[in-house]
Amino acid sequence: MNKCKKASKSQKSVVNLVQTLYEKGTIKEIKEKIAIIKEVLTDSFWRTPELNKLEYVRVELRDLIKHLKDDANGQTFNVDIGDFIEYIGETESLFSVKTYKQRVIDYLIENSWNPVIQKIRNLEPITRADTVELEKVLWNELGTREEYNKFTFNTLAGGNVAAFIRSIVGLDKQAAEKRFSQFLSDNQLNSQQQEYLKTIINYVNENGDITTDVLINESPFDSYNWQEVFGDNVAFISKYVNTLHSVIVAS
Repeated sequence: MNKCKKASKSQKSVVNLVQTLYEKGTIKEIKEKIAIIKEVLTDSFWRTPELNKLEYVRVELRDLIKHLKDDANGQTFNVDIGDFIEYIGETESLFSVKTYKQRVIDYLIENSWNPVIQKIRNLEPITRADTVELEKVLWNELGTREEYNKFTFNTLAGGNVAAFIRSIVGLDKQAAEKRFSQFLSDNQLNSQQQEYLKTIINYVNENGDITTDVLINESPFDSYNWQEVFGDNVAFISKYVNTLHSVIVAS
């Protein structure tokens, strides 16, 4: 493979990796590096791919790769930075106008302090006024309702703007675990219970919402032995899942 093709392939690998980090930009560690991440996702960064600049990015972002393990499917990330150095000429533009999701992510990163967003992350019930505020942002300020509907079509979060936001910002792990412990007579979870709880939280972080139907009908939950793992506390699983759902349904 000649230098041009190798450089182009390596460039795309870096861009894809950094784009995935960008989409997880509400995670604290990633948010702290968001300026570098945004810079890499520009055409101007790649017009002069100097070794020292690429090495700086590698060092700054390498500790963030752990946040991609759920997306990697066992892959490792290897990019030969040296491929760029002998590559002279115009690189193919890999960037376009910001997508609707990118505009939403930018807003959420810059407004993480917003009380409504904090409610969503911390499992606090939202109000109808909160929903109206989110709809205004998502349907008017960042794009149109048509863009929103197109992006969320056929997703669990599609009909609920708060669920859509939660599918991006995720749950606060401590708040989610604390709420779960309130349902248990024994607040100490064993390793298997912790793993089941982690799966529920991960599902909500990815999809924005969860219902008891999901626990019954969807993988991996439909293969779980809830009774064996939680014993007398098994009924509280449904109560917990109902809570995860109800707090983002405006009253």
